Amino acid sequence: MDKLALGIYFDGLYVHAALVKKEHGLISIESLESFRLYDSLEQTEEIENSDLPQNGEQPTNPEDPFGFDLDGSAQSGDVTEARGNIDVIVEMLAKMAPEGCPIAFNLHNSNVIYTVVDVDKKVSKSQLKKLIAEELAKANEQESVSGQIGFAPIADLSYLGVVHKDPLIFANLLSEAVRLMHRQSQPIKLIDTIEFSLAELVHETYQLSDVDRTAVVLFSQNFTKIFFMKGSKIDYILPTIHIGIRSSKICETAFSKLLYELDFKGLELPRQIVLTGEVDAIDAEDFFQTKFPNINIVKFEVSESYLAPHLQGLAGKTSPYSVAIALATKVLRPKKERIYKNNFVPKKVREQQSQFVIAWHGFAMIGLVFLTLILLFLKSSAINSDIAKVKNSLEEINFDLSQLKNVEHDVDSLRLEISHLEKGTSLIDSLSAVTTRWTPLIKTFSDAYEKIGKFTIKKFESVSDEKMVVSLNLSRLEQVALLERFISDSKVLSVGRQKTEDQGEILEMTIECDLSHQKLKKPEAAKINN
Repeated sequence: MDKLALGIYFDGLYVHAALVKKEHGLISIESLESFRLYDSLEQTEEIENSDLPQNGEQPTNPEDPFGFDLDGSAQSGDVTEARGNIDVIVEMLAKMAPEGCPIAFNLHNSNVIYTVVDVDKKVSKSQLKKLIAEELAKANEQESVSGQIGFAPIADLSYLGVVHKDPLIFANLLSEAVRLMHRQSQPIKLIDTIEFSLAELVHETYQLSDVDRTAVVLFSQNFTKIFFMKGSKIDYILPTIHIGIRSSKICETAFSKLLYELDFKGLELPRQIVLTGEVDAIDAEDFFQTKFPNINIVKFEVSESYLAPHLQGLAGKTSPYSVAIALATKVLRPKKERIYKNNFVPKKVREQQSQFVIAWHGFAMIGLVFLTLILLFLKSSAINSDIAKVKNSLEEINFDLSQLKNVEHDVDSLRLEISHLEKGTSLIDSLSAVTTRWTPLIKTFSDAYEKIGKFTIKKFESVSDEKMVVSLNLSRLEQVALLERFISDSKVLSVGRQKTEDQGEILEMTIECDLSHQKLKKPEAAKINN
């Protein structure tokens, strides 16, 4: 948001300028000055008949956005006057506007026409502008009205339409002055009508309610304006009085106009009349207080608290700068807070001031980049989809690998068991050849267990193919002789006593058995004999 703005009000040859600052939401007027031009900028007939660029046609000189060709095609007198005016503008910018400070100025009075348009239903902006053009053409007995059109709502389905044909010479002179001063920019942020900008300032200054009815009278050097407000909205604008304070009868003329509108057109009597502009030069305040004793007559003045310290001497003398102050403060106000949102800065000027204007090839490049981004996005989506599929495959493979590791572990376990089984079967196979030889001996010991009492066999030990040594634990001593007699061809090798912790004293015996008399029998034969 801009913190500084320069408002410029054109009144014939006179230019009133106000530099306004907004900081922390507070308005401060930093400078107020007046300048005199060499020639008036309201040369409508000459400009309308000149070779201006048509709609859509670009000017040949990029530093002359409105095609006025100040350096070449104009008459020598016009060039001198234009150069003189540029010098005045350079002086004004040097004194009042820092580089980059936004500028606002008014449309020239003679190039602005108003009308009231009532509609039966809601219409679009383009339709409303068409209706305004038709209404003005009808009022002026013309086939059509050309110019830039704006509007402001008065009430439901009622609008105040405005058409201007101002060639905006000042915009071109300003660009030339900025070039001569070697400045980067001096942007034009607002071009507005006198009435719209002044109405916003009056409403903000006096805090008008929706039912307050106010008349505003602006006295200038060359013209006088009168309009009526209801609350914040302008609801009626009188035709411009084309005489100003140079006429000694201007107060009487303005009074007669007001009286006529109030008496014969049935306008509601205003609660107050706000006088602004060159009020002191013609003692307008005293005159209107005499003529309207029952109406509050107010001379517009900016509050002393809004003036910068070095401008305190101008307190009570700011009325001539009211339009300039109104334009500057409107620039500093956010657009959404403005009552009248019209801005008549031409599109061509906005584009030249913008650092982000894009030509057709720029749009083509943006479109190409946009399409490239779409293709890259689609390609990226496809790649991401492939990556997701690969990740899922990897997860499945890893799962299968984990399952295979379990199988591998089971296989290793089975192999170990098979190895143990193989060792066991090989041992069994190695013993199977001699087990039949031991069977009668084991049977003999089994019979002896039943006959002589219980004993424990600790170990069978094969000494040779025909002899076997058996170690036993006996329960009593007489079993030694009984066991030796019971087992034929046996010989006691040793008998001894041994103490143990769990069984106490036990009797150990080692006996040698002769297997030579044993005959090997097939299992079938043994089974039959048994």
